Amino acid sequence: MNLQKDEVLVSSPWKKWGLYLACLGGILVSYALIYLLIAAFLSEKTHKIQPISSESTDQKHFLLTQIVSKISKQAGLEVEPKVGIYQSENMNAFAMGMSKKNSLIAFSSSLLQKMDDKSIEAVAAHEISHIANGDMVTMCLIHALINGLVLLVKIPLAVIKFFVLLIATDRAEFTFAWLIGIVSRIIQATVLFLGNLLAKAFSRKREYKADLGAAFLVNPESMIHRSEEHTSEL
Repeated sequence: MNLQKDEVLVSSPWKKWGLYLACLGGILVSYALIYLLIAAFLSEKTHKIQPISSESTDQKHFLLTQIVSKISKQAGLEVEPKVGIYQSENMNAFAMGMSKKNSLIAFSSSLLQKMDDKSIEAVAAHEISHIANGDMVTMCLIHALINGLVLLVKIPLAVIKFFVLLIATDRAEFTFAWLIGIVSRIIQATVLFLGNLLAKAFSRKREYKADLGAAFLVNPESMIHRSEEHTSEL
């Protein structure tokens, strides 16, 4: 059996690039998963979300859990999202969690005080649509990947700059290190700008999709009523 030299000693550049890209993808995915775990935990602690249940003695809280339970079943969720309340003067609600089976919907105290049951139902349907579509996980992963790309630019250039400064002996070498820092900042700013632009565009698209899903889950007039009531408070 005759083997050519290039078959034995020379590896394909495509294999090398494939290995590099696979390693890069693995790093980004690992970072994204860690980011997702930390983000959910920090969001809950930052807003000081207090969980409520159907056994709550507060009539408003009890009705809220019933609304979420009813709409979750309509949306086909296997596990009902947990419900939480946080203190805020802003009328807001958001969904978070690692998956559809492990999610939570948080409502601000101001929203519960100022909105009627019809509007709250529309808000709950909107957030449940986000959960059913997997939007909160997707958005979190997108932001994690953006930040991961920034780190992949920042860390190698920071290491190069460090070693250049370590061995620098004249003005030209110190200037080169300074230029590395400038290039690093420009690249990071560009990646963040483009990444956040794409994230915002995707987020807006998913908001429209969640509104459409909410209109399907509840009476479309409830969505209109919610918008009118929210606008009147601004």
